[in-house]
Amino acid sequence: MFQGIFVKEFLLFYGETVEYYLVREHGKERSRTEMRQAVREQAEVDGRTKYQMLNRILASRQLKKQEETDKLMLDYLKQDTLSEQIFTIL
Repeated sequence: MFQGIFVKEFLLFYGETVEYYLVREHGKERSRTEMRQAVREQAEVDGRTKYQMLNRILASRQLKKQEETDKLMLDYLKQDTLSEQIFTIL
């Protein structure tokens, strides 16, 4: 991001949690922040990316909407199969 500042990107799915802390270095001194949590509490309802579809599946499953979960899973499998047939890895 900036000189001397390092970042790490994490992909969180609906309902997942990641615990983290930051370490600050200044010369020989190091300090660490308290442990914190990042939680993915909402699923994106728009879009057709693989991650958005998986988030909707997880959200409907947690809400115990079995018919909706089944339909979303079928849609996901159709899109995944179609992508494999259309696109090839070089």
